[in-house]
Amino acid sequence: MTTPEAYASLDELLRFVGLVGEHGQVECKESAWQLPKDVWETVAAFANTGGGTILLGVAERGGQFEIAGLVDAAKVQHDLVNGLRQMLNVPIVAQVDPLVVNVSGQERVLFNVYVPEAVPYQKPVYIRNLGLDKGCYRRVGGHDMPCTEEDLVRFFQDRALISPDMLPVPMARRAELDSGQIRAFRQLLATQNPANLVLAYDDDDLLRAYGAFIQPKGDSEWLLTVAGVLMFGTPELIQRCFPVFRVDLIEVEGTEWVTASSERGAGRGFQGPLLEVTRELLRVLRQEIPERFALRPGETQRMADPMHVALREAIHNALMHQDYRIHRPTQVRRFADRLEIENPGTSLRDPDRLGEPGSELRNPRIAQMFYEIGWAEQKGTGIRAMQQAMAELGLTPPAFESDPQDRAFRVTFYRHHFMDRDDLAWLDQFRTLALSTEEQKTLVYARKTGRVDNAVYRSLNRTDTLTASRSLTRLEGLGLLQRSEQRRGPGVFYTLTAGQAGATSKVTSHTASKTQAELLTLLGEGKRLSRADTETLILMLCAEAPRPARELADILHRNVDYVRNAYLSDLVGSGQLQLTGLPNDPNVAYQARAGGQ
Repeated sequence: MTTPEAYASLDELLRFVGLVGEHGQVECKESAWQLPKDVWETVAAFANTGGGTILLGVAERGGQFEIAGLVDAAKVQHDLVNGLRQMLNVPIVAQVDPLVVNVSGQERVLFNVYVPEAVPYQKPVYIRNLGLDKGCYRRVGGHDMPCTEEDLVRFFQDRALISPDMLPVPMARRAELDSGQIRAFRQLLATQNPANLVLAYDDDDLLRAYGAFIQPKGDSEWLLTVAGVLMFGTPELIQRCFPVFRVDLIEVEGTEWVTASSERGAGRGFQGPLLEVTRELLRVLRQEIPERFALRPGETQRMADPMHVALREAIHNALMHQDYRIHRPTQVRRFADRLEIENPGTSLRDPDRLGEPGSELRNPRIAQMFYEIGWAEQKGTGIRAMQQAMAELGLTPPAFESDPQDRAFRVTFYRHHFMDRDDLAWLDQFRTLALSTEEQKTLVYARKTGRVDNAVYRSLNRTDTLTASRSLTRLEGLGLLQRSEQRRGPGVFYTLTAGQAGATSKVTSHTASKTQAELLTLLGEGKRLSRADTETLILMLCAEAPRPARELADILHRNVDYVRNAYLSDLVGSGQLQLTGLPNDPNVAYQARAGGQ
């Protein structure tokens, strides 16, 4: 057996593999059969401290470096890409490039993984299951060091000062703000709190107080921020600075998404400053929902309708928390059986904690303004308010989905009642299993919406995480639920087993199969496909002919590195695609395997 050649220094190794001077910080991991557990410490450290490169397939022993290579490169890549999405508190968009090097006449595969530095408002980055106190690292002298209390304080100070909505908009000018919107904001402030001291400020001081107008350090000029333009800008200014910002109200006849816009009902778009867009959108949505009245002697008192409350919270949350750096409209889709509200930007909270008190704010300045005019809660109770409103009406609880692939957050309100006669008749087939009331509610929810997870169980039954986990595991053991392919950790969900799923009443665009032509039409209309539809389209295209990653990325209107890391590596790892050449060949194509394996 040939002894691998050892390199006396990291610089010597980097020169051999052609990475001289490419990145300043480099960490080597052997990773022959699988990812080492400490790789996530290094990823977190690089993300918190300037970024860096991880070389997988290189062993370091006593200051000597050996190119060991990866024995199971497909598995390592699959686990790495999945972990970058799920192991840390924020998804990490790393660049993963395979390297094939010749060592003593043998080809060995390495992975060159570049982890970029996280933006300030995303820090601190930490390992999700270890928590902030044990899973946060920074890079010091070539080592991954646990963050100290002082490090965390500095991260959160920087995070508070720099947020997406506080970024200056150089092309915007103070004279382009709408004085009518500033006046409307003052009126809402006065209605909510007549004693608010900000009401005594002139307009410029008010804008400064809410971060709409800032003076960057070392700059003599005051600049408008993202929050200032979106809250107080004229429609023309917003159109120029944020050309894709709008809310589309889309009417869909029936219960399934149709590809051609001509086959859908009437729709309309809402554009302009946030105050105006929010009020006009809610006005239109409320027109179809009659308000409730309470009759008292000599008067009629208008009551807060639960559906109005739920819609208001959902729209406020969508516009307050959306990621305005993503150039995609917010959509409100009205189907015959449900209402979907989808905004760009995933939830910053752990999906398992949605609905619990507390919140993490992507746009703290916009959130502060919404709070002070009574449009938002500082305790993060918006999702809980939606859940309670739907429960009061006896309707199926809303479903919340944070989709890291599409970078979107989606809330779905169902119009069918929860636990109706049909549901009770369906549950009767399980009477010999002695199911608890909580378990019955969980099965009905899965039947109506297509899936259930730990967070939904807790919301339905007002219980804790451990109880929910035990109950879902019991339903799985009884053969009533089946767990998702991801067996553990965040993102796990359950669906009815095949024997019960046939009774599921909901059919949506997420579950309906589509032809290749329909999927391509959706992309041509600027729509985002679900992950399942994207994978289906990739397999269809690669079944026709081998296709390079760049060609697939062009068809999907996505970045080639994103397509390669988020989809192609998974499909290769699962055996559904195969490479037609060497992994490091820039023109290597992907071909669908016959039979899928």
